[in-house]
Amino acid sequence: MSEIIIDGSVENQDPKPQDVSTESFMTDVIEASASAVILLDCWAPWCEPCKQFTPILEKAVRTSQGKVKLAKLNIDENKELAQKLNIQSIPAVFAFFNGQPVDGFSGAIPESEVMTFINKMAELTKDSGADELKNALQQAETFLNENNPMEARRIYELILQTDPENSDSIAGLIRCYLAEDNLEEAKKIYESCTEELKKNSKVEESNSAIKLAEKGKEIAGTIPGLESNLEKDPENHQKRFDLALAYYSAGRQAEAIQALLAIIQKEKNWNNDAAKKQLIEFFDGLGASHALSIEGRKKLSSILF
Repeated sequence: MSEIIIDGSVENQDPKPQDVSTESFMTDVIEASASAVILLDCWAPWCEPCKQFTPILEKAVRTSQGKVKLAKLNIDENKELAQKLNIQSIPAVFAFFNGQPVDGFSGAIPESEVMTFINKMAELTKDSGADELKNALQQAETFLNENNPMEARRIYELILQTDPENSDSIAGLIRCYLAEDNLEEAKKIYESCTEELKKNSKVEESNSAIKLAEKGKEIAGTIPGLESNLEKDPENHQKRFDLALAYYSAGRQAEAIQALLAIIQKEKNWNNDAAKKQLIEFFDGLGASHALSIEGRKKLSSILF
């Protein structure tokens, strides 16, 4: 006999210890399902199929490595809750995730089907983990765009502790070190990447930023002198171009972009499009989603078209 129909005439025996009650349901099931799938195993002391099925269910849950957790509800002791769950027969299993019922079954199904069900439920937490990762990366990007590389770096490093080859975090970490004027550490991170990772577009962008930092490092200390020279000769595009490189290397990206835009505004094709090409490198180095890249591209388009 695989399941027992509940008809109200079944004699109530002494209940076994229960994990979930009507009072604790909100905490032990609904709130707990925010971090893992909670399986609510509905049973009764008199249910022989339940006694045979529960060990199978417990065994399957253990294989989920914490992604799926088991809670037990004695329906005889929690009849009101059983009615709200519309339990018609036992054993009955309900799966909850993020505070909502997401799946379930009734009857003592074969062990192979139980494993399939558990694996399916575990996949839900994988999707949730992907959302959490996405949110963390967005938060780190926001910190970096707001000139707070220390907080951004902390998030990227935490992600890399569990996912050492996360390309977004590697690229972000390189940009953090560059923002902190730590070119050598940025280079070490890039050089430690596998050849496959180096082909990733985000990592390639970070390498462009490294090359830009190297290009401007030698002249970064001459900013006052370059500014003075440009004041004396404001139409000298080469001096403005050199100043843009120095600004970028010194972390003054907005001024660097503006300097190149000023050149393009006055002479679109100056020096075989050198200003435009350099500006694109700036955008690549900052990353396509950086606020300065987005705004800079808009300004460039308005000048060109």
